[in-house]
Amino acid sequence: MLPQNLPDFDLLWDYDQPDQTETKFREILLQFPEDDSAFLELLTQIARAQGLQRKFDQAHQTLDQVERRLRETPR
Repeated sequence: MLPQNLPDFDLLWDYDQPDQTETKFREILLQFPEDDSAFLELLTQIARAQGLQRKFDQAHQTLDQVERRLRETPR
């Protein structure tokens, strides 16, 4: 685990099975509040998995969620 009890997302990747990796990341996503930076980081990893599956529209939608949340986050 990394600081703040974050999983090491790189260790969870299976580049030969991006669909299974996406599923795994979605399960982990439920463990973090939406305002946690880990939530946003996981969304970017989900978008990456979607891109590897050639689900480009879904990947863009996922990244749009991240962008919206970043704009809403106080600095």
